[in-house]
Amino acid sequence: MKNIKKPILHGLGALAYIVLLVLGASWAGPHIPEPSLLIPMVMLGLLVLSALIMGFLFLYKPLTLYLDGQKKEALLFLVETVAVFAVCVIVLIIILLALKL
Repeated sequence: MKNIKKPILHGLGALAYIVLLVLGASWAGPHIPEPSLLIPMVMLGLLVLSALIMGFLFLYKPLTLYLDGQKKEALLFLVETVAVFAVCVIVLIIILLALKL
């Protein structure tokens, strides 16, 4: 796979993870009895899981490139991945503003 496609896939993968997480939380919310000690545990678990997944999507490939001596390619990969994700977030903001939610 060409290197240009990988940052796009990583950025879109981060967006897909967030969308799935929000959809899952929206679905699960009404089914969770209140009050529950499990809620803070699940939230902290999701925080750690999210940090691991986002760390992998944003940092693993640039770090491996950097350690292989490809410093310029590593920086470019990271910048392109962040740029794709930033465009996704901007598109979501525009949609949100257009819907006036």
